Amino acid sequence: MPTYGKEEARADFRKAWDILEEIKGLEWCDRLAAIDRYFEKAMRYDTSAKLYWDEERAYQHLQWLKDFNKRFLEKPPDNDKEELPDGK
Repeated sequence: MPTYGKEEARADFRKAWDILEEIKGLEWCDRLAAIDRYFEKAMRYDTSAKLYWDEERAYQHLQWLKDFNKRFLEKPPDNDKEELPDGK
């Protein structure tokens, strides 16, 4: 029987969430909330899951930040055309 290590488990975990995000059309906040619920349930059976969750939460946030920065840098807001709240 082949060995299934931490890195393979992590890769499969992330791939599964990528697929679910695509199928369900999840936004990042929904993805993180769903992953939170997953780990809350997993920790009921194995409290050592918290060690993996802290690392995974940081990774997920980093991916969101990279995506946000990429989108923002590709098309920054046009402040010259932005109207002031009073319409001037």
